[in-house]
Amino acid sequence: MLTLISLAIPLLLSPAQANSTGKTGKSTAGCTTCHGSATDSTTTSTLSASASTVGPSDTVTITFTVNTTNSSRTHAGLNVSANGGTFSAGTGTQVSSSEITHSSPMAMSSSTATFSFDWVAPATEGTYTLYGAGNAVNNNGASSGDGWDLATNLSITVVCADADTDGYTVCDGDCDDGDAAIHPGATEICDGVDNDCDGSTDVNASGADAWYQDADLDGYGDAFHSQVSCTQPSGYVADSTDCDDTRASVNPGAVEVCDVHDRDEDCNGYADDEDVGATGLVDWYYDDDLDGFGNTTVGGQACDAPDGGSLRNDDCADDDDTRYPGAPETCADTIDMNCDGSFGGDDEDGDGFAACTDCNDADPDVNPDATEVCNGKDDDCDGVTDPDDSSGAPTWYRDADFDGYGVSGETATACEQPHGWADNTDDCDDSTAGVHPDAVEVYYDGIDQNCDGNDDDWDEDGTPFPEDCDDQDPSRAADCSEPDTGPVVDTGGDDGADGADGGDGSTTDEKGCGSKSSAAFLLLAGLGGLALRRRREA
Repeated sequence: MLTLISLAIPLLLSPAQANSTGKTGKSTAGCTTCHGSATDSTTTSTLSASASTVGPSDTVTITFTVNTTNSSRTHAGLNVSANGGTFSAGTGTQVSSSEITHSSPMAMSSSTATFSFDWVAPATEGTYTLYGAGNAVNNNGASSGDGWDLATNLSITVVCADADTDGYTVCDGDCDDGDAAIHPGATEICDGVDNDCDGSTDVNASGADAWYQDADLDGYGDAFHSQVSCTQPSGYVADSTDCDDTRASVNPGAVEVCDVHDRDEDCNGYADDEDVGATGLVDWYYDDDLDGFGNTTVGGQACDAPDGGSLRNDDCADDDDTRYPGAPETCADTIDMNCDGSFGGDDEDGDGFAACTDCNDADPDVNPDATEVCNGKDDDCDGVTDPDDSSGAPTWYRDADFDGYGVSGETATACEQPHGWADNTDDCDDSTAGVHPDAVEVYYDGIDQNCDGNDDDWDEDGTPFPEDCDDQDPSRAADCSEPDTGPVVDTGGDDGADGADGGDGSTTDEKGCGSKSSAAFLLLAGLGGLALRRRREA
């Protein structure tokens, strides 16, 4: 039994050697591993190429032929390598470890097997050699009876020609060796061609136009951000006179206006009062005491008041620079210092607080002891108007989905409604904006859109779908035989169904489900009815 096992092992291994799917590295050493230790005179191998002189990166078709005079050899294989370039598999071949070998033993025809594949030449000039070994096998699962042969080496010369005689070869980077005007160093011109072989077309070309970025899209470009191009790039214009490319209202075609920023809107180098064409001028008033508040005498028009003038005319004492609107006032004052019509020790509104301590001595409801309420006034004179803790401030409820409906649990008080808060607690799902009491209900989708607690009883007869075989008629529930397809909805016009239509929302005219209809409902209704019918029949 041991003898039989030892004999069986070579029989199992031999087919893997004699019928190999390819052995790389044997193109120069021969097929000694699998097909005999020496070449065989009855087997010949030949390498040939579609061209012997090519340019860099050209593709050459290689043919490898195996012939035998031994009729018992029915299949063939090969191995080919090269000292440069790359292989691409073809008929009966595969690429393995950067070499070509047979994808499987090829059956011979008339004692000949022909393999083909491609070789891509390197980008460097020189003569390159392809090496090959071929074998003819009897396909008997053992190396006995096989033969192999080393093919004559095949030489292919790679030449960097200068076909257009412009002094540049393909190896030098000439991207079109058929046009002498195209080569590295040539002048790029606007012709849709990469003249200088830099990989870009018509960029910084001679004769190209300068274009200027128009970031604010006002039709005027920024002289400090430009590019030269044969065609107008997106976001660029031919004009370069914009003095502020971040504002569309500022450009040479704009009108100069009076503004607090003293901005030069028309880009003429002058702003506001310095620009004789400025618009929006206002009256200014003489300010004799130079306290910033003028009297009622108009001095002229300007964007900004000149020295000795003011845009305000409410100074009650323009000969005293200590008296002006908002000036400090003490209880010892016997004259009106802040131009409010009273003096510090006076109590004009009779609320028990002198003007020096009352922030509004014309309103008895406003004083330091008053209660702050939501009325748009600083009632208690603390400098804050309508704070959140004002008396009578309404309660607001968290509205996380911003649909106008809140939920109980988290509250806030404020005179004005804060963002993200509502005045009610009617929302049943504060995480979804499409769910609230005014939403349109989509029945049978598992979501109570309008928060009424009903998603599966359309006709509200107490029997939900699908137990209700007609969920559009409250008089029919589990005892009907066929489901309906949908209610009738008033279209608001005469569609010919009854000859007239009052448009009053009554269920007349047009078949359909109105705001509750959908293809999904019709499908669900049909499936529900069918399921009930089958259950009854069973």
